[in-house]
Amino acid sequence: MIGSVDQILVMVIVGGTAGWLAATVLRVRSIGIVGTMIVGVVGSFIGIVLFRAIDVRIEGYQIGPIPVGHLFAAFIGAILLVVVLRLLRWRRY
Repeated sequence: MIGSVDQILVMVIVGGTAGWLAATVLRVRSIGIVGTMIVGVVGSFIGIVLFRAIDVRIEGYQIGPIPVGHLFAAFIGAILLVVVLRLLRWRRY
């Protein structure tokens, strides 16, 4: 359960970074800062659930307050989300 402001801030930073990386790698047209952060945060939930479902450990590696394992899972989840969005609305993404 997310309870503190620090955890929410880290989640937004990780999600925003993952969304930006996914948008850069997949050459997404401009969806704005808020759209990139939303894709990253939703993608982080998708990635973490996916990694836990296939029993891959993502905890333990950190650079300062940012968990690197969660950043990787969020990046993979954001890529999957952008691909699904492209399939649903191929003109915009």
